[in-house]
Amino acid sequence: ALFWSSSIIVVVDGFSPARKNLRDTSSGSVIKSAASTTTQLSAAPASQVWVLPTEEEVTKAVHQLVEKAAEEAIDARGHFALAIPGGSVLKVLSSLNPSSDWASKTTLAYVNHKCVPNDDLSSAIHAKARNMFLDRWGLTNVITLDGTDDASAESSAYQAKLEALSPDILPRSTDGVPIFDLALIGVGDDGHIGSLYPNRDEINEKERWAIGVEMKSPPSITLTLPVMLNAKQAV
Repeated sequence: ALFWSSSIIVVVDGFSPARKNLRDTSSGSVIKSAASTTTQLSAAPASQVWVLPTEEEVTKAVHQLVEKAAEEAIDARGHFALAIPGGSVLKVLSSLNPSSDWASKTTLAYVNHKCVPNDDLSSAIHAKARNMFLDRWGLTNVITLDGTDDASAESSAYQAKLEALSPDILPRSTDGVPIFDLALIGVGDDGHIGSLYPNRDEINEKERWAIGVEMKSPPSITLTLPVMLNAKQAV
């Protein structure tokens, strides 16, 4: 898995940024829930941790990763399944100019999203992403929310929309879990990924693909941990 934060730490599995004189780090954390059966997510080994000195180099590394994943997926089956969150990831993607027409062969889903109207530029990841890069890329195959404040209904509807995609668009593993070609997953200062927060039961969900999270107002939906970790590359 690969994660990055405002500290410019990039954890990479199966991908090395162009810069070679990077510093390894072995620090990491474990996410646990308060439930009796806990899910643990350990940090990657030091050999898979890259510390890049500037935000610009992180941005370039992520751009390389997206372009490479898109090329490989389209070469393999003619389509690219991409999942993204909000936050700093949107800023990183905003300066990406696709080197080919892969955006026209891409289906985009959101790792997490607030339960707000899709055109709310102040809160909706979809509105921000369209404004910052999706419209410029010409990427129109986007799985969006229905725009209500009902997290339970929105998460159920979101899963149904993902399930309706053919395996050519969104492959499944043998146990039926979707396989995104690339899932970009930011990590918060408090250790949350998507809308999965430490010490909460949502991280233990193993059956559903998407769930509602009522931790904040407005609530949000999030892909579950098995879906995030089942991506060919999780970033």
